Amino acid sequence: MGMSKASVLSALIVVVLLHALVVSAGSGRHRKGAPRHPAPRHPAPRHPLQDRGKPEQPRLVFPPSLSLEDQEYLKAHNTFRAKRGVRPLQWDAKLAQYARKWAVQRSYDCVANHHSNGPYGENIMWQRYEEMTPTDIVNTWAYEQDNFDHIKNVCKCRTETKGCMCGHYMQLVWSSAKRVGCATVMCKQEKGFYTVCEYDRKKSSHTNPLKGVIA
Repeated sequence: MGMSKASVLSALIVVVLLHALVVSAGSGRHRKGAPRHPAPRHPAPRHPLQDRGKPEQPRLVFPPSLSLEDQEYLKAHNTFRAKRGVRPLQWDAKLAQYARKWAVQRSYDCVANHHSNGPYGENIMWQRYEEMTPTDIVNTWAYEQDNFDHIKNVCKCRTETKGCMCGHYMQLVWSSAKRVGCATVMCKQEKGFYTVCEYDRKKSSHTNPLKGVIA
């Protein structure tokens, strides 16, 4: 019994479809069975300390022993003392505490000529309108050198009198002083700022404070 062309064509199409299904199934089985390649592993980064023979010591940051204001007071004093040929001073916390105590005690009126009458040499300054830097304060005291007789090593006038002062200058260059401590406080009732500096010099009317100073 002969087959028509249409039947033959239909049979060929079925064969082709079946072949395609067989090939597709075999390919799927191959993919499932194919070995999987794991993702490449990157070694964890080593800490720099692991590559060194000795562990690195941690950096320690210490706070400065002196505040910036204290450092400036000390530097200003020693800069001027060097110009006069006097040895440098060291900062003393005890003197600074004494200076602050007296400054706080006088903060209600901030009168500059009221001294503590303590065992130390002392400089005091009252700033009425604006706060001066430590360098400005020390330089103001240093300007009094013009009122000092560097030949006789004495003041040209009575110390701490209006228009002629040299006592602050003498404290700055006192040759026997080794340490200094200063403090600045705000005056009450907005009267300005009050600065006190203490020096560990020996008080003696027979001691020449500028002995050996280069004029």
